Amino acid sequence: DSGLWRRAPAFPPPTPCGSPAALRRCIAVRRSAHEWEVGRDLELGQLLKVLRGLLPDAAPFDALPFCRPLVPLLILFVHRVRGLAPGLYALCRDTSRLAWVKACAPRHRWRTVDAAMAEGVPLFELQLEDVRDTAKALSCQQEGASQGCVAFAMFMEYKPLLSEFGTWMYRRGHWEAGMIGQALYINAEAIGCSGTAMGCFFGPWTHEVLGIDAGRLQDVEHFTLGFSVVDKRVQTVPPYAHLRRFRMLADRDAVDTTHEDKAVVDLQQTTRGNCRGCSRKDVEGRPGTDDHAGQFYCGRCWAEFDPKARAGDEADARESAAEGAAVVGLSDPEPPAFYELVD
Repeated sequence: DSGLWRRAPAFPPPTPCGSPAALRRCIAVRRSAHEWEVGRDLELGQLLKVLRGLLPDAAPFDALPFCRPLVPLLILFVHRVRGLAPGLYALCRDTSRLAWVKACAPRHRWRTVDAAMAEGVPLFELQLEDVRDTAKALSCQQEGASQGCVAFAMFMEYKPLLSEFGTWMYRRGHWEAGMIGQALYINAEAIGCSGTAMGCFFGPWTHEVLGIDAGRLQDVEHFTLGFSVVDKRVQTVPPYAHLRRFRMLADRDAVDTTHEDKAVVDLQQTTRGNCRGCSRKDVEGRPGTDDHAGQFYCGRCWAEFDPKARAGDEADARESAAEGAAVVGLSDPEPPAFYELVD
């Protein structure tokens, strides 16, 4: 359908974060923040760099095949940004339909933020007030929505999009919102701050409070941006620190990488020894546990043993459940006499 698809741009956009090396660094260190420096402000120039990376002509959005952004509107709850008064702001990601987007939120005044427009960012002032409590309430009372510097609500095109191109576009709208969230993470790292996506929020209430047409647009994701405080209770390791250790393994079968979390734990326990199972000498493997404590098995023998151990544990669990049911008199498949069966 020529009304849906677009041609690829003639020239690729600049690499996010300034260079491939900087992009790799931002991707590697990107983490969700849990606590925030409530006394630290974001500079307007920093925020504009982040917002510029969310526009449809920036990477990776230039790779999307659709003729228009499926998420045309982002509402910003600005708390602490030097150069912007606290309040509600709107980022229009589809300036070709600016009048349509404005009509979706008609109660607001939509004043142009000149400093943003000068940087190519279509940002509009909607309403000036303290919106910390509002942002927190609409995001299921999550503290981050009010303690960060800026909170976001993302709105995808809803009924008009689905009516024109089909219901399959609903999922694509959510995907694009997810891309915006990831771009927020990466661009936040690029300016030295952090972000957190918030999947819990009151969508219908957000529409009601902000006065946004719930038929034309739908609230699909919330996000907060600011400066994080390191939580010392959480263990922090360098990103992808386990990969170097994996590459040092002489036997690729020494660790089963089917399940990532278990593989990392097994990797930490991997040493060299003489396998009790296959009798190979000086091989990579792990010490046995429980009844096999003090014994050593190579990765291949562990791979054969693990399914058998799991099957044994499952059989023991089924046997215990059956015994427990028999003890309390619930093993009879017939319903108890005091149950009255009705249609």
